[in-house]
Amino acid sequence: MRIKLKGSAYLLMAMTLLDWIFKTAALQLDGGIYKYWPGLIEINVLRNRGLLFGIGHELAPYVLFLMRCSFLLLLFGILWTFYRLKWWQRNRFGFLLLLFGGGSNAVEGLARGFVTDYISLFRFPVVNIADLMIVCGSGIFLFNLFRKSHASNSI
Repeated sequence: MRIKLKGSAYLLMAMTLLDWIFKTAALQLDGGIYKYWPGLIEINVLRNRGLLFGIGHELAPYVLFLMRCSFLLLLFGILWTFYRLKWWQRNRFGFLLLLFGGGSNAVEGLARGFVTDYISLFRFPVVNIADLMIVCGSGIFLFNLFRKSHASNSI
């Protein structure tokens, strides 16, 4: 079990590093939309100064800073709590996706004052790799939550 966790952690560290490389490269672009496969994959660099989906972009910078710090503390607290529970074993990859994805965006928001979103898939809103990690982690978490509750109801 420990080897799988290490492998997952290394994979997620590589994905987070790749996300930061892409964010840095995207900030070097001169703006505009780059259509690699129109309707499928487009590059559109946005500086999200708010939180999720730009919520709170009108707030003062120190308020956003405090909210991002609080988010990081809350995220680590929740993950530490679930780590101590046996339920962590079934959901560890989903929680690690949430930790690395949410942590990457929160740290970038603290360091730069904004989160760089750069890729649009299937004409959906512009996101980054960390956002996709959060969505996948949430999906794994919810899948296992409902699978467990469904299994306990059917017995």
